[in-house]
Amino acid sequence: MRLLNRQHHRLPPGEWIGLFTDPTSCLPSWVAKTDFGFQPFPFPRAQPITVLNRTPLYNIGATSQQLLRREWPDDLEGDTDYVGAVQHVRVVTLLRGPHKDPCHLYVDFLTGLNFDPARWLWRDQTPLLAYTAKQGRTLLRATRQLSTPIAAKWPGLLPQTFKAEWQDVWRPVRPQKDAAFLWSIYHKAVAVNSWRHQIDPGIDPICSLCQREEETLLHRFHSCQATLALWNQAQSAIHLFAAEPLGPHPRFPWFLCIFGKGLPRRYRPFTHLWSLLRGTVMWTAWLRRNALVFQDAWWSTDHSNQRLWECLIDYGRRALLKAHHTGGSQPQQRARLLQKFEEQWAFSPALGDFSNGSMKWNLLPPRVGFFI
Repeated sequence: MRLLNRQHHRLPPGEWIGLFTDPTSCLPSWVAKTDFGFQPFPFPRAQPITVLNRTPLYNIGATSQQLLRREWPDDLEGDTDYVGAVQHVRVVTLLRGPHKDPCHLYVDFLTGLNFDPARWLWRDQTPLLAYTAKQGRTLLRATRQLSTPIAAKWPGLLPQTFKAEWQDVWRPVRPQKDAAFLWSIYHKAVAVNSWRHQIDPGIDPICSLCQREEETLLHRFHSCQATLALWNQAQSAIHLFAAEPLGPHPRFPWFLCIFGKGLPRRYRPFTHLWSLLRGTVMWTAWLRRNALVFQDAWWSTDHSNQRLWECLIDYGRRALLKAHHTGGSQPQQRARLLQKFEEQWAFSPALGDFSNGSMKWNLLPPRVGFFI
């Protein structure tokens, strides 16, 4: 939507004027549309005005604000004189009904408007109040490309051909808040100290947790020692799901952690869990950082790992509730949904014990493995 520039000190043809005969009233006695033969200038005080015979004048509906055409008497001859203040008024025209008949609605005089709807246009140049459901569908259907691709926001780290997997970010099981936070990380729209220091040089760019390196976005959500401890816990869970020993294992690279790209084939059956763990790790890392910065509260590694695991369990609880709720009173659909839940969430005793449609969750996080 964009704002139109208008000049209010003159009335070109096609504008609307109102005659205010009562200074205490906010409604004009009548309104009229200017043309080349009828083009009075606004005047805030009462003055005589002559209206040519048969000039279209409109009254205002008491409740609808719709303009109602005045009927001139058949025996009226000559022009008509009025006395009142002439004001530039705003009238919007809408097309209504199956035949798209024009309908004029009075808004207010221009100097009394806090918001002038006639000065705004939609992206397709349609007037603001001429909105229709069909136009809304058209506007939503048109895709808008981001001005700066994600690869350009991570120069030297991501290839120019990089494309984010947005379906993974906006998974139905993931809360909108968590998905929006992931979106912000992808677009480097998180206020880490490095970015804040560029805005205000008085802000220390050093990481508040490790006090060693500059808090860039990559440092905050991967390379900081406090965050690496969370990634160790998340990766240990994946190795446990795959029935692998505690290690030593090579750490997952940063792009697999942040963007989820390049998960080894043997872990593909747990892609949905790794996706949820990734989002939870980064959200927990941000909460841990903010707890120290704003509340002077230090989260231990055990506390952070416990919170990470409980968040994953909460995802599973919501998935089970959804399976019961969606299945409802339909036994076959309910059985199918519970089977899908069992395949995704009850395949490992590390998560809990599933029987008779209920899950006894294991709230104790798995042991952290060894990484090199």
